Amino acid sequence: MQDVKHNIAAMQPSTEKQLKQKEFFGSIMLARGPNPPAETPAAHAPGGFFVRPEPESPLEQPIDDYAERFLDIDELYEALSLKSNRTDTIYLIEEYLETLHDSLPDDSRRDIVSKIVAASGFDYDLLMGDGVLRVKMLKEYAERFAQYTDEYISKRQAEIEKLEQEIKNERKLIDDRRELHKKQYLAIEAEAKRLKEILAFIN
Repeated sequence: MQDVKHNIAAMQPSTEKQLKQKEFFGSIMLARGPNPPAETPAAHAPGGFFVRPEPESPLEQPIDDYAERFLDIDELYEALSLKSNRTDTIYLIEEYLETLHDSLPDDSRRDIVSKIVAASGFDYDLLMGDGVLRVKMLKEYAERFAQYTDEYISKRQAEIEKLEQEIKNERKLIDDRRELHKKQYLAIEAEAKRLKEILAFIN
Protein backbone atom coordinates (compact mmCIF):
# COMPACT_ATOMS: atom_id res chain seq x y z
CA MET A 1 0.00 0.00 0.00
CA GLN A 2 2.95 2.33 0.67
CA ASP A 3 4.10 1.74 -2.93
CA VAL A 4 0.66 2.74 -4.14
CA LYS A 5 0.70 5.99 -2.12
CA HIS A 6 4.18 6.70 -3.38
CA ASN A 7 3.04 6.24 -6.99
CA ILE A 8 0.09 8.56 -6.43
CA ALA A 9 2.27 11.26 -4.95
CA ALA A 10 5.06 10.92 -7.47
CA MET A 11 2.94 11.01 -10.61
CA GLN A 12 0.90 14.24 -10.73
CA PRO A 13 -1.23 15.21 -13.72
CA SER A 14 0.18 17.77 -16.13
CA THR A 15 -1.11 19.62 -19.16
CA GLU A 16 1.80 18.34 -21.24
CA LYS A 17 1.04 14.75 -20.27
CA GLN A 18 -2.64 15.18 -21.13
CA LEU A 19 -1.73 16.62 -24.51
CA LYS A 20 0.52 13.62 -25.16
CA GLN A 21 -2.37 11.32 -24.27
CA LYS A 22 -4.67 13.04 -26.78
CA GLU A 23 -1.95 12.98 -29.41
CA PHE A 24 -1.25 9.27 -28.84
CA PHE A 25 -4.85 8.07 -28.90
CA GLY A 26 -5.59 10.34 -31.83
CA SER A 27 -2.68 8.78 -33.72
CA ILE A 28 -4.08 5.29 -33.10
CA MET A 29 -7.36 6.19 -34.72
CA LEU A 30 -5.71 8.00 -37.62
CA ALA A 31 -3.55 4.93 -38.26
CA ARG A 32 -6.66 2.81 -38.70
CA GLY A 33 -7.86 4.57 -41.88
CA PRO A 34 -8.05 7.81 -43.85
CA ASN A 35 -11.43 8.86 -42.45
CA PRO A 36 -11.87 7.43 -38.92
CA PRO A 37 -15.24 8.06 -37.31
CA ALA A 38 -15.50 10.58 -34.52
CA GLU A 39 -15.50 9.35 -30.92
CA THR A 40 -18.88 8.98 -29.26
CA PRO A 41 -18.77 9.16 -25.45
CA ALA A 42 -22.04 7.25 -25.32
CA ALA A 43 -20.42 4.07 -26.57
CA HIS A 44 -19.69 1.67 -23.71
CA ALA A 45 -18.90 -2.01 -23.58
CA PRO A 46 -20.20 -4.56 -21.07
CA GLY A 47 -18.35 -3.72 -17.89
CA GLY A 48 -18.89 -0.01 -18.12
CA PHE A 49 -15.69 1.24 -19.75
CA PHE A 50 -15.42 3.44 -22.78
CA VAL A 51 -14.98 1.79 -26.18
CA ARG A 52 -13.72 3.75 -29.16
CA PRO A 53 -15.96 3.54 -32.24
CA GLU A 54 -14.76 0.63 -34.32
CA PRO A 55 -13.14 1.85 -37.56
CA GLU A 56 -13.62 0.11 -40.86
CA SER A 57 -11.21 -2.72 -41.48
CA PRO A 58 -7.78 -1.46 -40.32
CA LEU A 59 -6.16 -4.21 -42.33
CA GLU A 60 -7.59 -3.35 -45.73
CA GLN A 61 -4.28 -4.33 -47.26
CA PRO A 62 -2.35 -7.47 -46.16
CA ILE A 63 0.92 -6.80 -44.41
CA ASP A 64 2.98 -8.79 -46.88
CA ASP A 65 6.29 -7.50 -45.50
CA TYR A 66 5.55 -9.31 -42.26
CA ALA A 67 3.73 -12.38 -43.56
CA GLU A 68 6.77 -14.56 -44.30
CA ARG A 69 8.22 -14.78 -40.81
CA PHE A 70 7.24 -15.06 -37.16
CA LEU A 71 6.53 -11.77 -35.39
CA ASP A 72 6.92 -11.31 -31.67
CA ILE A 73 4.26 -9.17 -30.03
CA ASP A 74 6.30 -5.95 -30.17
CA GLU A 75 6.90 -6.42 -33.90
CA LEU A 76 3.24 -7.23 -34.44
CA TYR A 77 2.15 -4.06 -32.65
CA GLU A 78 4.61 -2.11 -34.79
CA ALA A 79 3.10 -3.66 -37.92
CA LEU A 80 -0.35 -2.63 -36.69
CA SER A 81 0.84 0.87 -35.77
CA LEU A 82 0.16 0.24 -32.08
CA LYS A 83 2.46 1.21 -29.23
CA SER A 84 4.02 -1.65 -27.29
CA ASN A 85 5.38 0.32 -24.34
CA ARG A 86 3.87 0.29 -20.84
CA THR A 87 2.88 3.96 -20.75
CA ASP A 88 -0.17 5.63 -22.28
CA THR A 89 -1.56 2.14 -22.99
CA ILE A 90 -3.56 -0.63 -21.31
CA TYR A 91 -0.24 -1.97 -19.99
CA LEU A 92 -0.03 0.97 -17.60
CA ILE A 93 -2.96 -0.57 -15.72
CA GLU A 94 -1.14 -3.89 -15.64
CA GLU A 95 1.93 -2.15 -14.25
CA TYR A 96 -0.08 -0.59 -11.44
CA LEU A 97 -1.77 -3.91 -10.70
CA GLU A 98 1.63 -5.49 -10.20
CA THR A 99 2.28 -3.08 -7.30
CA LEU A 100 -0.73 -4.40 -5.37
CA HIS A 101 -0.93 -7.51 -3.25
CA ASP A 102 -2.82 -10.42 -4.80
CA SER A 103 -4.59 -10.94 -1.48
CA LEU A 104 -6.65 -7.78 -2.01
CA PRO A 105 -10.17 -8.32 -3.38
CA ASP A 106 -10.55 -7.60 -7.08
CA ASP A 107 -12.96 -4.75 -6.42
CA SER A 108 -10.45 -3.09 -4.09
CA ARG A 109 -7.61 -3.52 -6.53
CA ARG A 110 -9.75 -2.17 -9.36
CA ASP A 111 -10.72 0.89 -7.28
CA ILE A 112 -7.12 1.56 -6.23
CA VAL A 113 -5.80 1.26 -9.78
CA SER A 114 -8.51 3.60 -11.03
CA LYS A 115 -7.47 6.20 -8.48
CA ILE A 116 -3.76 5.79 -9.29
CA VAL A 117 -4.47 6.23 -13.00
CA ALA A 118 -6.51 9.38 -12.30
CA ALA A 119 -3.79 10.77 -10.02
CA SER A 120 -1.22 10.05 -12.73
CA GLY A 121 -3.06 12.23 -15.22
CA PHE A 122 -4.36 9.46 -17.44
CA ASP A 123 -7.90 8.66 -18.51
CA TYR A 124 -8.86 5.23 -17.20
CA ASP A 125 -11.56 4.73 -19.84
CA LEU A 126 -9.17 5.60 -22.66
CA LEU A 127 -6.61 3.10 -21.38
CA MET A 128 -9.31 0.43 -21.27
CA GLY A 129 -10.40 1.46 -24.76
CA ASP A 130 -6.82 0.93 -25.89
CA GLY A 131 -7.05 -2.64 -24.60
CA VAL A 132 -10.32 -3.26 -26.46
CA LEU A 133 -8.80 -1.87 -29.65
CA ARG A 134 -5.77 -4.15 -29.30
CA VAL A 135 -7.94 -7.25 -28.89
CA LYS A 136 -9.91 -6.28 -32.01
CA MET A 137 -6.76 -5.55 -34.01
CA LEU A 138 -5.05 -8.79 -32.96
CA LYS A 139 -8.14 -10.83 -33.80
CA GLU A 140 -8.46 -9.19 -37.19
CA TYR A 141 -4.77 -9.68 -37.95
CA ALA A 142 -5.05 -13.34 -36.91
CA GLU A 143 -8.01 -13.81 -39.26
CA ARG A 144 -6.21 -12.11 -42.14
CA PHE A 145 -3.04 -14.09 -41.44
CA ALA A 146 -5.06 -17.33 -41.44
CA GLN A 147 -6.63 -16.32 -44.76
CA TYR A 148 -3.20 -15.49 -46.17
CA THR A 149 -1.87 -18.84 -44.96
CA ASP A 150 -4.75 -20.75 -46.60
CA GLU A 151 -4.13 -18.90 -49.87
CA TYR A 152 -0.39 -19.51 -49.57
CA ILE A 153 -0.86 -23.25 -48.99
CA SER A 154 -3.42 -23.55 -51.81
CA LYS A 155 -1.06 -21.81 -54.20
CA ARG A 156 1.85 -24.06 -53.22
CA GLN A 157 -0.31 -27.19 -53.47
CA ALA A 158 -1.42 -26.16 -56.96
CA GLU A 159 2.23 -25.64 -57.86
CA ILE A 160 3.07 -29.10 -56.50
CA GLU A 161 0.27 -30.64 -58.59
CA LYS A 162 1.56 -28.81 -61.64
CA LEU A 163 5.09 -30.04 -60.99
CA GLU A 164 3.85 -33.58 -60.39
CA GLN A 165 2.06 -33.49 -63.76
CA GLU A 166 5.24 -32.19 -65.39
CA ILE A 167 7.22 -34.99 -63.74
CA LYS A 168 4.65 -37.50 -64.99
CA ASN A 169 4.96 -36.10 -68.51
CA GLU A 170 8.77 -36.20 -68.34
CA ARG A 171 8.72 -39.79 -67.15
CA LYS A 172 6.46 -40.71 -70.07
CA LEU A 173 8.91 -39.01 -72.44
CA ILE A 174 11.73 -41.06 -70.89
CA ASP A 175 9.73 -44.29 -71.25
CA ASP A 176 8.84 -43.42 -74.86
CA ARG A 177 12.50 -42.71 -75.63
CA ARG A 178 13.56 -46.04 -74.14
CA GLU A 179 10.93 -47.84 -76.20
CA LEU A 180 12.05 -45.96 -79.32
CA HIS A 181 15.67 -46.83 -78.62
CA LYS A 182 14.80 -50.50 -78.15
CA LYS A 183 12.78 -50.63 -81.37
CA GLN A 184 15.49 -48.81 -83.32
CA TYR A 185 18.22 -51.01 -81.89
CA LEU A 186 16.37 -54.22 -82.83
CA ALA A 187 15.76 -52.94 -86.37
CA ILE A 188 19.44 -52.08 -86.79
CA GLU A 189 20.51 -55.43 -85.34
CA ALA A 190 18.17 -57.30 -87.70
CA GLU A 191 19.49 -55.41 -90.74
CA ALA A 192 23.09 -55.92 -89.67
CA LYS A 193 22.45 -59.66 -89.30
CA ARG A 194 20.86 -59.77 -92.75
CA LEU A 195 23.86 -58.01 -94.31
CA LYS A 196 26.33 -60.29 -92.55
CA GLU A 197 24.53 -63.35 -93.88
CA ILE A 198 24.72 -62.02 -97.46
CA LEU A 199 28.41 -61.16 -97.06
CA ALA A 200 29.11 -64.58 -95.58
CA PHE A 201 27.46 -66.30 -98.55
CA ILE A 202 29.43 -64.28 -101.11
CA ASN A 203 32.72 -64.90 -99.37
